[in-house]
Amino acid sequence: MSVHAIINSPSIPDNAELRFVKMGEPTEKYQAIKMNVVPLQISNTTYAVSGIIPQEMMQAPAIAYWIDVHNKAGKTSDSEQYSIGVKPTYVIDGKLETDIRPTRAEGTTAHPTVYFTNLATKPVYGSVSLVVDGNTVYTSPPQLFGTGQTAVNLEWKTPTVGKISDYQVQAKAEFYGKSFETSIGTITTFPGTKSMSLSDLHDVTTLAENNHDIATAAVLYSSFNNEGTMRYNVIAPDGTCVIGMSDQCLITKSTLGLAGNFKTVTIGDQIFRVRYSGPDSPLERFSITSIDPIVGKWKVDIDTQEKGFVPQAHALDNVMLKVKYRDTVASSITLPSK
Repeated sequence: MSVHAIINSPSIPDNAELRFVKMGEPTEKYQAIKMNVVPLQISNTTYAVSGIIPQEMMQAPAIAYWIDVHNKAGKTSDSEQYSIGVKPTYVIDGKLETDIRPTRAEGTTAHPTVYFTNLATKPVYGSVSLVVDGNTVYTSPPQLFGTGQTAVNLEWKTPTVGKISDYQVQAKAEFYGKSFETSIGTITTFPGTKSMSLSDLHDVTTLAENNHDIATAAVLYSSFNNEGTMRYNVIAPDGTCVIGMSDQCLITKSTLGLAGNFKTVTIGDQIFRVRYSGPDSPLERFSITSIDPIVGKWKVDIDTQEKGFVPQAHALDNVMLKVKYRDTVASSITLPSK
């Protein structure tokens, strides 16, 4: 194997070595090949070095190699270490499996775990890739895989497209030109947050695809810059006043200072946690969360004291109700070996 490099040294190099060692062994057991050093015309401090590791000295399953340079000023420097697989004489065999979550919010990063079971008699060297819709989106750094099972973590930043989307996913491992694959599975992504103008609120619903629930609403959130005379009025789908000025409302003032800075309320048979800044905050805001899916027609108005707390239509156009979703299936699925 030929190795070429360009080095920069203010003093003339008097020795350059190509060092290498079988992967998995201590670097102190390295072997060395003397490299040729040739000055380059572009600079009086730049040199080209080259060397060859004979085939008979390259040991399976892989070697690590680097360059060590010593100059006449007495300075020594090593390059970064690199590695390359050396095909063994024993049979390469194994199986590949992947654990991955089937649904997730778009724009988030998936971290599937791949398990390669090495059925060979000794270690093998290679890498594992994640393939999405036929395109490789991530390849792990090459490494040694001992006999038995080794876990490798992959990653994929899911695209943001603003709608429910399906992707065909599988893992592939490569060892000395031999490939191992998992079966193909489907990952479904969904918008993590949807926004609605307060002037055009529609039902909060569960996100579904082909009659299968993908994600449920977990948080309702809204905020606006309070001019000092306005406040939220939030009505649940069953008509219960959740936030407002009326004594009939469950929350009439800030929840700051309460345990956890929220108030737990029960509407029907569903428990909610409500955080509210209060009407005196320059940034008036609230959030409503629940372990159970949040659904139905919620009414959110901004009232003002100027005319006895009546809804302000012009304010509703510019303020949004944000609905944050979580996936219904939090557990992973396993893609078996193909």
